[in-house]
Amino acid sequence: MKEYNLIVIGGGPGGITAARFSKKRKPDWKVALIRKQEKSVIPCALPYAIDGTIKVEDYIKDDEKLIKSQGIDCLLYTSDAADELDGVDLGGRRI
Repeated sequence: MKEYNLIVIGGGPGGITAARFSKKRKPDWKVALIRKQEKSVIPCALPYAIDGTIKVEDYIKDDEKLIKSQGIDCLLYTSDAADELDGVDLGGRRI
């Protein structure tokens, strides 16, 4: 079992920013980002994708390479048993 100093749950813009900022501030930390989707969406590009200014493929970004290049483990949460995280055991330090 891997151990991390920080686990960020959620791979949207906020989660990615939190993981990257934390790794930048604490380069020696082991950081993991857990998310359900393989690719992320660029929210501010949605109107341009809808009106055809940009291709939908440009609206959806494969950012795993960027995340991993900064020393962050990107883990996909693909459980068939549950759609959401069940709980956090702060005392046991487990998710």
